[in-house]
Amino acid sequence: GNHECEFCTEVYGYKKELEVKYGTKDGRALWRLFMRVASELPLAALVADKTLVVHGGLWRSKRKAKGGKKGGGGVGVGTLAELAKAWKGGDDPDGEGDTQIAGEVLWSD
Repeated sequence: GNHECEFCTEVYGYKKELEVKYGTKDGRALWRLFMRVASELPLAALVADKTLVVHGGLWRSKRKAKGGKKGGGGVGVGTLAELAKAWKGGDDPDGEGDTQIAGEVLWSD
């Protein structure tokens, strides 16, 4: 989820909590390990082939939607195929460019 990124774990105290509990050196080592694990977690999971589980919510499609008002294409909801190809972008996806879908899945709650 979004709270497992470096920014949130520092700002909201998780890193400091580990340092207090385990000492500065070991706490930072644990935090770095946690960050590495969190960066590898998937953006979503499919349970029993019928329930999609995401941390946040829907994401915009990278393709233009067809139709819409006044003849223009708008932004549509993203597809599962787009989600399957999405890249998290490392520890802290910024939600721009190649990490757009990751940013929206993690932060659209």
